[in-house]
Amino acid sequence: MSKVRIKIKDVIDSGVNYAYMLLLQTFDEKTVFPIFISNKDADSFVEVMKNINFKRPQTHALLMDFFEKFDVKIREVYIHKLQEGIFYSTIYCSQDAIPYEFDARPSDSLILALKCGAPIFINSDILDNIGRSTQEVMEELSEENEGGVMEDDNDFKENDSLSEPNIEVLSTEELEELLQDSVSVEDFETASKIRDIILMRKKQKDNISKEE
Repeated sequence: MSKVRIKIKDVIDSGVNYAYMLLLQTFDEKTVFPIFISNKDADSFVEVMKNINFKRPQTHALLMDFFEKFDVKIREVYIHKLQEGIFYSTIYCSQDAIPYEFDARPSDSLILALKCGAPIFINSDILDNIGRSTQEVMEELSEENEGGVMEDDNDFKENDSLSEPNIEVLSTEELEELLQDSVSVEDFETASKIRDIILMRKKQKDNISKEE
């Protein structure tokens, strides 16, 4: 196990309500992986990445002001664990040469790292598990934007259910509520599967409309 340095590549629309994807990428730009974030968190990342100033300070801006006033330095952010689809991260800080550690949601820790320019790392075991080719992911996202979500619906078998009953029997409205709940706790695995099911249904509905 080792640390791999990563960076924030982009914030993209996931194609469904209540969720955006924060694309994280290795420094050699060969590997990328997404973390699902809420619409509000997506706004915060876009604000920092595009240097947009809101009239009222956002939570991350308030925290940065607090750190600066008390001379707290953020040394690094480390995504160290992925358990049951949920990422866990730690913010490493120091004040007067005294080290401190804070557990935090990845979205919170990453926005602070972005704000102050602190390095971001991920456990290499996690990256080996979820990392994908940058070229493959970008091609896939391009196809989704053009309406090609998946080849077929065989990606979801009965044993892929995330809870009882099988989530595929839920209505789209119920899936969107479950997606919102998954994003709120940053359950990457669940949010990803729900998103794909919703997009598949949209594609099937569009195909039926074209046939009619």
